[in-house]
Amino acid sequence: LLQNRQDLAIRKPRLFHIELLSEKFYLSDPHFCGRITTRSLKWALLITDWLLLCYWILSGLAQLGWLPIPRVWLYTDYNQAQVVAWNWSFLPLDLAFSILGLYAVSAARRGLARWRPLAMLSLSFTMAAGAMAIAYWTILGDLNPYWYIANLALLVWPLFFMPALIRQLAGTEDAL
Repeated sequence: LLQNRQDLAIRKPRLFHIELLSEKFYLSDPHFCGRITTRSLKWALLITDWLLLCYWILSGLAQLGWLPIPRVWLYTDYNQAQVVAWNWSFLPLDLAFSILGLYAVSAARRGLARWRPLAMLSLSFTMAAGAMAIAYWTILGDLNPYWYIANLALLVWPLFFMPALIRQLAGTEDAL
């Protein structure tokens, strides 16, 4: 009975909830950490990382003139040398978060504890890449919805997983 009263006293309101893959998760739910990182984070990392690797392969082929891309799909000033250099300056960052994310998924599948710090690094780099591109396009006042939304997604989606990962890495639900 005392245990039940304590449980009632420390329950937090479920202020934030997320629905992923037809399941509801509450940020205050102590089981949120384990469930969200096992399936949803894996898929988010796999999809993002493989799409970015495909983007760079296609960009390379287009840059070499081997793949024609419709002008509608290109970012503004696609043919200007400085803008091309700016775009290619993202290659190391994008490769870093893609490789780290794929390695995190692989490590998680093998039951290795290092998957969490690898995933955290990948998510941090993903957000940085998205934020840098959003800042660039915003400063220019170029709000092309295709490029803006794609980069906004890179900035925002990691925020759904980072609090749980931080709590897991800290070993406590009270972190943050």
